Amino acid sequence: MAENGLCLCASCHAEVEHDPGLHNRLFEKIMGAGLAEILTEKKHKAFKPLEGWKEYEKGAGKHYKKELERMRELRKQGIEGRIEFENYS
Repeated sequence: MAENGLCLCASCHAEVEHDPGLHNRLFEKIMGAGLAEILTEKKHKAFKPLEGWKEYEKGAGKHYKKELERMRELRKQGIEGRIEFENYS
């Protein structure tokens, strides 16, 4: 999300890297309290897999490798145009 970033010089970046509170205050000052609040809400609602990230990534990797194989097979069969893939869930 483009709204979720600030372009900082090296010295400012070094300062906020070690002080999350300063980072948050600077972000709010530059981007506004409303956007800061929206992004904080999104952060707290972020997806977190029940099985943990390591297992989720293994499963997702296997899934998308299979999807790639399926799509390559469809191309071999002469299917043209956009081929949709099934999302991993």
